Amino acid sequence: MTTTELHDLSIVELSRLVAGRKLSPVELVETLIRRVEDHDAQTRAFITPTFDLARRQAKAAEAEIVAGGHCWVGAWAKSRSRHWTKVY
Repeated sequence: MTTTELHDLSIVELSRLVAGRKLSPVELVETLIRRVEDHDAQTRAFITPTFDLARRQAKAAEAEIVAGGHCWVGAWAKSRSRHWTKVY
C-alpha cells in the first residue's frame, strides 16, 4: 500500500484494514508521520508533533493485536443527526 492510498482512506477504512491485519498500526503511523514531515513545512498544520508518542502507542497496539488480545479498532463519528456513533 502506498502513502497516497493510505492518506486518502477514511478512519473507518483504515480501522478495518488494521482489524483485518492487512495493515499494522506501526506501518500506518510511520507512513502518516512521513507524510507530515514531507508537507508540514508548507502547511504548518502541527504546532507540537508528538511522533514518539504515536510510535509508542502504535507499537503497543500492534503487540496487543499479535498477542491475540483485544485491541479496540473503530472510530467515533458524528452522524447526520449530530449524535456520536461508533463505526467500524
